[in-house]
Amino acid sequence: MGIQVRYGGADDVATLGALLRATDRFYEGEDGLAPAARYDELARRALVGPHPCEVALGELDGRVVAYATFAIVYPGDDLQGQLQLKELYSDVRGQGVGAAMLRFLAATARSRGCSRVDWTADVGNVRALDFYDRLGARRMTAKVSYRLDGDRLRELAGGPAS
Repeated sequence: MGIQVRYGGADDVATLGALLRATDRFYEGEDGLAPAARYDELARRALVGPHPCEVALGELDGRVVAYATFAIVYPGDDLQGQLQLKELYSDVRGQGVGAAMLRFLAATARSRGCSRVDWTADVGNVRALDFYDRLGARRMTAKVSYRLDGDRLRELAGGPAS
């Protein structure tokens, strides 16, 4: 039969719940495990079905000057979601729009039961790094970012390299 990969669906809730529990066991050990029913509920609520990217818009004096794209992804800490911020951009600097955007995203995360907000920033974007530091965000050094693109993406996906 070989290896196959498919999308999960409603019929996979129990299987997904067991895998989520195994993930917690791997990272947290037996003592950190929640009851099995909580993992099944997380699978049913958060992993089955469409989960679109969302956008938040920031306005200044009635004009849209900023946007943020984000998604709630699972699992996060303690079987909660995490808000993953993909992009935050503003046409204006130093007027509080960026801080307002992050406050909005933090409130969105809390209202949706998320345990955290995560994002990346280019190491060369000193102004953005300083801004995030001033807001009190912690720089995470325990993870390494990876990227597949170009020929390597096409090759891994099974297509010809250009």
